[in-house]
Amino acid sequence: MKTPKLLSFIFVIGIILSFSSCKQKVSDDSFTITTQPLTMQEIEDIAAQLSAQNRTLQTQNEDSIRRILLPLIETGRSYYNEILSQIDLNDPSLNLTQEEREAIQNMTEDQLGLLGFVYSVSHICNEISNNNDENRTSYRAIDKNTILNCLSAALGISDIIAIVENTAALATVDGAIAVLKLIGKRYLGYLGLAVAVVSFVECVS
Repeated sequence: MKTPKLLSFIFVIGIILSFSSCKQKVSDDSFTITTQPLTMQEIEDIAAQLSAQNRTLQTQNEDSIRRILLPLIETGRSYYNEILSQIDLNDPSLNLTQEEREAIQNMTEDQLGLLGFVYSVSHICNEISNNNDENRTSYRAIDKNTILNCLSAALGISDIIAIVENTAALATVDGAIAVLKLIGKRYLGYLGLAVAVVSFVECVS
């Protein structure tokens, strides 16, 4: 008579352990991202501020450039924190080298700004693909390929197109890790990021 009770106990424990292991698993295909991306209009406004009064970016001090780039930095920081709260960088299945792991863990503010820029442009492409007219007043007749090519040219990263063209990929482990690895290897500084943003907007305009 004790056997059924014992089997029931083992079954319940098995369910609890299975649930626990699922909660801790870091290689799930997707995860939740709630970070609000910047719109094309907001990116254009940032570029306009950077180019204001016909001053070259080189004449502006780093603090003033950083203040203008802050919306991109905060967007990137939010997305970055959401990723790292749901992915364990020490998970062997991610196949990260020690150098890659350290680069991701020690991202600078300008790299977070670049992350916010890439994340936002990805969403802009998604809006265009879905023919969503909301907040598209500045998209004009720009197509997705133009957006992607201009981003690649502005950043000097051809590999960025494959990652950015699918917004859903940025909410997957593989996509998020790919973009973090790519950006973790880039150091533009505030000035370099500012030049990239202005170049991108001029290209799509």
